[in-house]
Amino acid sequence: VRLVLRRWLIGHPGAARAVVGCLGAGVASLVVVGCGGRNFLNENDKLRGENLALRQTVQELEGNLRLRVAQVDSLQQAQGLRSRVEGAAASDLPRVVEVGLGRLSGAVDTDGDGRANLLRLYVLTNDQQGRFIPAIGPAMVQVVAIEPGEPPRVLAERSFTPKEFERAYRTGLTGSHFTLELPLPAAMPEGVETATVKIIFTDASTGARHSCEEVVTVRPGS
Repeated sequence: VRLVLRRWLIGHPGAARAVVGCLGAGVASLVVVGCGGRNFLNENDKLRGENLALRQTVQELEGNLRLRVAQVDSLQQAQGLRSRVEGAAASDLPRVVEVGLGRLSGAVDTDGDGRANLLRLYVLTNDQQGRFIPAIGPAMVQVVAIEPGEPPRVLAERSFTPKEFERAYRTGLTGSHFTLELPLPAAMPEGVETATVKIIFTDASTGARHSCEEVVTVRPGS
């Protein structure tokens, strides 16, 4: 069959060109269909990008709302605060409205024996714009291990006087914060890798009380 077809095409060059032309047109039509079809990969990437942008927007709105609520609470606790110049309201004056922990907070091994013996907390005192501002006042820190089916267990707690808190101020390449340290027990509960840290800080300039609770690592490498 192949031999007969080849001899026929050689003997009929016009027909051969027609066959080749048809084949080329068919391939071209397939390319056109492929290019004109929906690119599901690009559409999925676009949807994922839109979802990520929406999540980031929600997080920003939640953060702004948290700061505004904290600002209202701070103003209610410091009603005597007032601006001394025109054009600036009392609500515009920077003040601590929120206390938080830096992301590098956690347990450290200071003596190299492979066991965490110190909890180092990078405490942030932020104003109503979410900016860190230096502050002074007493602080209380409590570290609690919470395990399923077990009662909460206090791993460490310590109170800091206003002067002790002020002396804990640090600033450098990683930013500004207050470094608070608490020794961890030598006999840590088996299996406990994280703990809940609660900080209560009272701003000496306004008398406002601020608190936060965050989970931190209490075992290096966990």
